[in-house]
Amino acid sequence: MISRDTLLIRHLPPDLSLEEKEDLLKHFGATHVKCISSKVKKNNITFARFDGEDSAKQALSRLHQLDVLGFNLVVQFARGHSGQDFNLEKKH
Repeated sequence: MISRDTLLIRHLPPDLSLEEKEDLLKHFGATHVKCISSKVKKNNITFARFDGEDSAKQALSRLHQLDVLGFNLVVQFARGHSGQDFNLEKKH
């Protein structure tokens, strides 16, 4: 099942801090953001939850293929049982 209020964002620039990634996604309407990175694979993915499906759709259309510091973002709806199933608490 695809969550309609949560987006999966790939290819955010590794030079951005967690706070900068969160600020960027909140600028596009995200209410909660969680970044997951792997130093071994040198990649990261980010989940962003929005107030609802409409907000998520608008953000997806604006963010997908957006060039951020030379990195083209890849954005899609997150897979999961529902948006509530993602533990999107802010990481300190």
